[in-house]
Amino acid sequence: MWNSCFPLGLCYEFKQLIELALPITVTSLFTFTFGPVSIAFCGHLGKTELATIGLSMAVFNIAGIIVVTGLLTACDTIFAQTYGSKTRNKLSMQMKKALALITLCCIPCCALYISVEGLLLLLGQNPMVA
Repeated sequence: MWNSCFPLGLCYEFKQLIELALPITVTSLFTFTFGPVSIAFCGHLGKTELATIGLSMAVFNIAGIIVVTGLLTACDTIFAQTYGSKTRNKLSMQMKKALALITLCCIPCCALYISVEGLLLLLGQNPMVA
């Protein structure tokens, strides 16, 4: 019955779409629920702990996730163009360079993570939260 309504292979296309999208959807779901679940658990501990986890997640997202996501988003375009041009060896070289660049960009992020307590105290943050 379904094939008679949609003779152009809609079922096959839908199955292919689900096979491609399901792993990405599940990964995104787990990635985005990490923050709210952590905040909910820390919220049961107390106000100071809730403030601490909120501040730490904000610093982590701003100084880490946004930097890496921005770089990887730019790399997606370059990788797609190279893959489309059928030059596999060039794609491999670009991926190695991107990995090296992202690793180098993570060094300042790690330095910020190490010194964030001192920076927050200089900005007047409560020592219990910093």
